[in-house]
Amino acid sequence: MKYLSLCILVLGIGLVSCKSDTTKGKAGIDEAEKYVPYDSTARQIATTDTVVNNKGIQFELTFRGGSIDGAAQIKVRKDGKLLENTDRKAAGRVTKVFLHDINGDGEDDFLFYTNTEDVTKIGNLYGVIHTNNGIQHIYVSPFMRAPYVDGYLGRDSFYVDNGVIYKSFPKFDFNKFRQKVNSGKRWVLSYPFNGKDTIDIADGVLK
Repeated sequence: MKYLSLCILVLGIGLVSCKSDTTKGKAGIDEAEKYVPYDSTARQIATTDTVVNNKGIQFELTFRGGSIDGAAQIKVRKDGKLLENTDRKAAGRVTKVFLHDINGDGEDDFLFYTNTEDVTKIGNLYGVIHTNNGIQHIYVSPFMRAPYVDGYLGRDSFYVDNGVIYKSFPKFDFNKFRQKVNSGKRWVLSYPFNGKDTIDIADGVLK
């Protein structure tokens, strides 16, 4: 009888231990999945998007906040396992989400661009590159030099062709009343990825 009681006691301790380990494991997973604002300011969800690239890597975008104080939470998964969960500052509201290989490794990268909600619709492009060496966040620099900045009034859009990011916007000229009017032409600026987090202008063509 004493032996039976001892066995029951040992079994009970084992079950409690297993339950405790399971609870800890679940808590660890929940903690990793949590929304942690980049600046400690919680924001309301505006839009969500989930895409999977050609190598099975899943990108989950949750955009929060408004046009001025926006933020992008991005989760990256492989085979269901969470690789990264980060929240970063982002301007405007999401206009488009797309997948393209911009670093030439054969794996599609996650890109999205935003536009401000005012009449200027100034655009910004953000992205995530996944490689065997890790995850890199990239951003197209908003700074432009002459002549591209001359007559610039926003209305930006972005696209990718042959692995190169392009930014397009209308060129405005001054009329005889010194008012800015649409010239009917567009600047198309190229931003080839060079391995850095911030991608700068390489060239521009007026079309």
